[in-house]
Amino acid sequence: MRNKRLIQITIAIIGIIICFSIYTKEKYDISLFDYIRFIMPYSQVEKQYLSDKKTLHYGCDSNAPPLSFSDGDKNIEGLIIDYMGAISIECGIPLQSVTAPWNNTIENLRKSNVDIVDMFPTKKRGEEFSFTQPIYTLNGAIATIDPQIKDIKDLNGKIIAVIEGDFAQEKLRDILKDKPNRKYKIKTYDSMNDGIMALKNAEVDAVAGDEAVIAYIINKSTDEEHCRILPSKLYSKNVTLAVRKDDEVLLGILNKTILKLKEKDVLTKAQEKWFGVASPIIKQPEKYNIGFAIAVIAIMLVLFIFLWNDAMKKIIAEKTKAVETGRQNLQTIIDTLDTYLFTYNQFGIIKECNNAVEKLLGVKKSDILNTKIDDNELLHFVSSSCILKEKSQIEFCGRHYSVTKRTLQKSNEETLVVFEDVTNEVLYNKRLRQESKMEAVNHLSAGLAHEIRNPLGIIRNYLFILRDLVSDEIGIQAVRAANISVNRINSLVTNLLNFSKIVSDERCYVDVLKVIESIVSLEEKNINQKGILIEISSFGDTGIWAGEESLKIIFVNLIDNAIESFSEEYDDKRILISIVGEQHKITIKIKDTGKGLEKDHIENIFNPFYTTKDQGTGLGLYMVQSEIKKLNGTVDVFSKENEGTEFSVELLKGELNNENK
Repeated sequence: MRNKRLIQITIAIIGIIICFSIYTKEKYDISLFDYIRFIMPYSQVEKQYLSDKKTLHYGCDSNAPPLSFSDGDKNIEGLIIDYMGAISIECGIPLQSVTAPWNNTIENLRKSNVDIVDMFPTKKRGEEFSFTQPIYTLNGAIATIDPQIKDIKDLNGKIIAVIEGDFAQEKLRDILKDKPNRKYKIKTYDSMNDGIMALKNAEVDAVAGDEAVIAYIINKSTDEEHCRILPSKLYSKNVTLAVRKDDEVLLGILNKTILKLKEKDVLTKAQEKWFGVASPIIKQPEKYNIGFAIAVIAIMLVLFIFLWNDAMKKIIAEKTKAVETGRQNLQTIIDTLDTYLFTYNQFGIIKECNNAVEKLLGVKKSDILNTKIDDNELLHFVSSSCILKEKSQIEFCGRHYSVTKRTLQKSNEETLVVFEDVTNEVLYNKRLRQESKMEAVNHLSAGLAHEIRNPLGIIRNYLFILRDLVSDEIGIQAVRAANISVNRINSLVTNLLNFSKIVSDERCYVDVLKVIESIVSLEEKNINQKGILIEISSFGDTGIWAGEESLKIIFVNLIDNAIESFSEEYDDKRILISIVGEQHKITIKIKDTGKGLEKDHIENIFNPFYTTKDQGTGLGLYMVQSEIKKLNGTVDVFSKENEGTEFSVELLKGELNNENK
């Protein structure tokens, strides 16, 4: 992030530098680096130079109107003379103009007769002189009277007049070198006035030189209409001030002074004086202002786009981060739910699931995702057993599930399936209904038992009297049969009373192993008669804090059921009793190898009055479940027909300590 901010600042600085570079180039025709150098005040060395110099000597051509020329009184005037006067004022030192033909003017600079000369900078001249920054621009032009000459290419075989040593002479010679097919003669003169006069006198076919000078002379001439300037330019060059190579201090002074004059727009005012606005030799302010404005707008637009893009990226990154954070938080919430959740697309491919599904299936999430839902039996059953937008309850492998299915995205037809294990809730509700029913049965049983026992006692008394009065065999058998039936009814009433009787909640330390061993000992005769083998195993501490009567009711009924599960034809008659004591609980399993139970019977065996025996009352296992519940325990049954049944009882040990023991 820090590096990115540094890059942005760097780009902004580069953009600003580019803007100012364009500005200085367009307005002052110099680079930003030169602008910074030239904007500085005069140094002490430069100030000392001006103090020692006393007077600057400027070499100029006296026949180059309107740049520099002699008036009738032999005074030198012109645009460049006015400009050099401004330099003199800015530097605070007198300036003297030294006039001579152009060729001699350059020679004067070589011989140190003058300090400054204005000229075009060329590679050849650069070997001798140093140049300041550009002052103005001059175009090279060709003037002619011949109507057949319309372009430079029409000068083949013609004679062209130039000033001796002028840049136009050098340019025409270069053209002859580069284009051998161009053949013309060059004739030199001391001044442009002489060249124009030779043109008018038909001594030459054309005259070449600075456009400003040629145009000025033609405009001042009386026969202006016969002389015309060709539209194509011979050259377009910046004019600078030249000094000798060894005069670097003066070069620095002139550069700083020229920049000050550019800022004051001195040359524009001089141009208006000598040229008006028709033939500018400097760039018009509106032109470079428009160019600069366009450049600045373009750069600012680029910077704005860049900054806007960066801002948008930042906003998008923040939004993306917020969305991703929200997604991760949502995923965390989903993964912490105990509810099972998964999604699949229209092709039946699982696209997402939470950790609950992963734990349920015992498979890693990576192995679940992108697999077909048909490959997983549970998920396929859950999805196919539920109607879209409806809540359903299904059973799979003994577990109960509540299932809801919704369409997530209609465009992709992705489906969300949410299901949860409600087995405990189903069983709880089932037990709750059963307990409500049994509470009513308890009251009914107690009342019914008392109501039956009263008349039953009267019947028994009269049977006792009838037994002494009946003498024939039929009567005796009838009394005996009636007495058996009364005893059976009395036994049923006794069971009803035991069923409705509230067992004491008083608890004490009881060794479950000893309780079971005592019950087996009491049943030993019955066990031996049926040829049953009982195996008892124990592990750990088998003591428990519970009601002893409750334990007897539980294990008497379970052991009796195990004994009665065997028929005479069974060869393998075994009852396996295991007792495992752990730190906080004890587990007792009573397993027989008897006839087992049908699947439909297993769900109902703990219901009151439900029995699979011919002589059973259907209350034993209900009492077992009731007493186990009082002890905050659980009972489960596992049975397979013709293979046997196993009851698993789990009881909490309760508060055991040495004093209780």
